[in-house]
Amino acid sequence: MKFNKPKTENLTGALVIGGSAVAGVAASNLLVAELTAKSSGDAKKDSNRKKLVKGGAVVVSLLALACVDGNDTGANAVRGALIGVAGAQGISLAREFSEEGKTSETMKKILGLRCPCQEDGLRQPDWSSWRPTYEDISYTEVSEEPEELPARNPLVGFTPKESYL
Repeated sequence: MKFNKPKTENLTGALVIGGSAVAGVAASNLLVAELTAKSSGDAKKDSNRKKLVKGGAVVVSLLALACVDGNDTGANAVRGALIGVAGAQGISLAREFSEEGKTSETMKKILGLRCPCQEDGLRQPDWSSWRPTYEDISYTEVSEEPEELPARNPLVGFTPKESYL
């Protein structure tokens, strides 16, 4: 393998494969969501059905990937989409199995599932309770009630000479 300057045909090929892979991920997520949207009332049955749909998507996309022949743009787009489907649903399926405790800690690390942000969030502050702090001691919090101002007389303090200077 050798790295050279990118050529136009290589760039377009990479964009076709990458873009269709992203489209494949989105389409497969939508398809799985639609196929598993109807709840049966039994959580275990619904979980198993979701795993079967995801596993089926991985198997079908890998079999279809083996059947794609050719090097034209259409074949590359189909390959990218099928790779996106297999990758997205395979990782999602691995996550579901690892959440059940059937996967060792090493396997979770290999799959990238031991990120602390997945366990207890990103530890971001609760923005609903955020209040600005000011160093000025005279700051008072604004109340929700509108303050009534006294009526203003527009002619008070007005002299025509000052306005034309």
